[in-house]
Amino acid sequence: MENIQFLGKWAYVVALPIFIAFILLELYIGWKEGNNTYKKDDTKNNFVSGIVFVIVGIAIKSAKLFVFYTIYNHFRLYTLPVDEVWVWITLFFLEDLTNYWGHRIGHKVSFYWASHVVHHNSEIFNLSTAFRKTWTYDITGHFLIWAWLVIIGFDPLMVFLVKTFNFLYQFFVHTEKVGKLHPIIEFIFNTPSHHRVHHGSDLKYMDRNLGGILIIWDRMFGTFQEEEEKPNYGITNNIKSENIFVIEFHEWKSLLKRVLSDKSWKNRLKYVFGHPGWSPDKSTLTVDEMRALQTKGQS
Repeated sequence: MENIQFLGKWAYVVALPIFIAFILLELYIGWKEGNNTYKKDDTKNNFVSGIVFVIVGIAIKSAKLFVFYTIYNHFRLYTLPVDEVWVWITLFFLEDLTNYWGHRIGHKVSFYWASHVVHHNSEIFNLSTAFRKTWTYDITGHFLIWAWLVIIGFDPLMVFLVKTFNFLYQFFVHTEKVGKLHPIIEFIFNTPSHHRVHHGSDLKYMDRNLGGILIIWDRMFGTFQEEEEKPNYGITNNIKSENIFVIEFHEWKSLLKRVLSDKSWKNRLKYVFGHPGWSPDKSTLTVDEMRALQTKGQS
């Protein structure tokens, strides 16, 4: 258990200089190609967003562990050993599956999209985009989606460690400098090609390729989309602001405004827990509604 704590504690410390080195390499390649995707204000906000995200994460990590250990100590069904390879392999797949569904919920439930949209609201895509993180996800209780793993018997520290390495892996898929890889790799793993699709604001790319390390879940659950033409990055209504507080909270402000302006509690609940873009008068549309209209127009 001490080794798990050690790895979890130092994972970010070891990863940070590696991340910086790869960002510098990406900058160099962009300079050599005459295709630099970095913009000063955007990059600055990505780093500020990431720094605050880490600080918030450190501040509330103990509280999250307390919640998970309370669940583990009182509600777990089994006690899975921490020193068995098969347990770690099983946890890897189950955590990645949970990451997929947690990510999918982040795109399909407005209450969570208000947080997750932060990661999508840049119109630029490079390695620094990986640092653009929401400050409010944990406050919404989104982390509880992983609680089922401790209920079935995985020690919370194991879950946190595997979740951390999944998070760190995803840094490397935020780049335009890597094309499509070997077909076998592209079939199994989340790659830069797949993740470029995920950050696209084009209708056919929206809410697609939600996997963390593995892309097989998208293939299994119908959310996979091959990268075809280059995506247009950002969101459907780009915020056009480099104010970090606008970047972090614009969707919360919009959601609150919609809820307060409607006197129907049924509509208020749909605004909060329905799909992003839902409106009773269809003045704004969800991704599924936009796709249905597109399909109808083509028929």
